[in-house]
Amino acid sequence: PSTPPCQTRRFAPATLVARQAQWNADPPSPRSSEDKVGFALDERLEASSHLITTTDGIQVRLADDARYVWIVLVPERDGVSELHDLEATDRAALLDLATDLGVWMKTRFAADKINTAAIGNVVAQLHVHVVARHLGDAAWPAPIWGVGTPEERPEESRSGLIAEIADFLKTSRG
Repeated sequence: PSTPPCQTRRFAPATLVARQAQWNADPPSPRSSEDKVGFALDERLEASSHLITTTDGIQVRLADDARYVWIVLVPERDGVSELHDLEATDRAALLDLATDLGVWMKTRFAADKINTAAIGNVVAQLHVHVVARHLGDAAWPAPIWGVGTPEERPEESRSGLIAEIADFLKTSRG
């Protein structure tokens, strides 16, 4: 029988005990905040966004789609695909950055809603989207992924937006 959509599937207690025993026998090694060895930005993220700056070991990138103000945050950590893969301090820094940007974007761009998401079904490398949404935008009210064709932001507009975001980060984060 299938699980109704409103219910979550739970592990049997024996499964949880087995997983805990495996964890205790072979715990994952902690990730160092200083460890960027082996980090390489996924080529799809690189091709579809522009580096604004790096802060606290997190790349801040502007997605190349003029229909939205869309920022992508990428922790510079090798082999990380989930939020829980990050060390607690790295995770806190990422979520704090996403929050700071979301608050600023909502005001600065008069957004009706800020969408913050880390999905990773297409690009497994951990990255967090922070998108300023407006009622009636190209995808409203649906998620932005897979809706329509991305529109390239003109160079002058892109440069100005990158400078504005970088300035916000510099003044707000020291």
